[in-house]
Amino acid sequence: MEDTSSGGLYGILVTLALGYLYVKRAFTYWDRRNIKSLKPSFPLGNFGLMLKKSLGDFCDYVYQSIDAPMVGIYAMTRPVLFIRDPESAYFHDRGIYSNAEADPLSAHLVALNGESWKNLRNKLSPAFTTGKLRGMFESIAEANKNLETFLFKEAQLGNEVDMFDLMGRHMTNVIASAILGFEVDCIADPNAPIREAGKRFFKPSGMNGFRLGMSFFLPTVSQWIRLKTTDARYEEIMMTMVKQIVEEREKTNSENKDFMQMLIQLRNSGVIKEEDDWTIKTNT
Repeated sequence: MEDTSSGGLYGILVTLALGYLYVKRAFTYWDRRNIKSLKPSFPLGNFGLMLKKSLGDFCDYVYQSIDAPMVGIYAMTRPVLFIRDPESAYFHDRGIYSNAEADPLSAHLVALNGESWKNLRNKLSPAFTTGKLRGMFESIAEANKNLETFLFKEAQLGNEVDMFDLMGRHMTNVIASAILGFEVDCIADPNAPIREAGKRFFKPSGMNGFRLGMSFFLPTVSQWIRLKTTDARYEEIMMTMVKQIVEEREKTNSENKDFMQMLIQLRNSGVIKEEDDWTIKTNT
């Protein structure tokens, strides 16, 4: 019995020692390549910061920490390269998690890799021509008028305004109008469903930080567990909203001048027509 116990203890000690040496070497990955890096902490590396900060705050922290074209960070023991100077590297694969089947909202241009990224980019390129962008300008200008009217009224009344929340409501109006193609006034109605969805998506929280950190830093593990990158309620609101918009437009054969209409065209015909006439209404 004593020999068995001693052998088991010896095995545990050897495993711990090998694990320590592996982690120690893993945490010198960027040092061995002469790339400045953030100091990692065992066992999460720099991933622990993502659980405490929003993605924007985390990126700002890394950006401000080291003055170099690129910075090495660690997701547990996985080395990740953070680019500070956009002229320093050229690549389209970002190594971010996406799973169109398990998590449809994750399959976008920022996260897709390889041929999937290339094919989607080619299909969407006609949506960003100068004419198409100008065609959506009217919707953005109208949302700006609503913001201007609100601020003027509040200034006359001498009221304080939470600008962070107000700009979030304003941007929701712009996205709803120019991208999704429906009218909503989140400035007048801050509890509109689409505004609720946006707050859920951007809300700094441990769970949101975990989702973002996993998708950015541990894509292989995220694939294995079929990670959901967004809050379930956010996904429900957005998927339901998009389905309703598509069904209504196809029922009425409407031809709105917005991004959603181009996506419907892409789904139905396989291409976005570059020659579509997107004229801009002007006040005379």
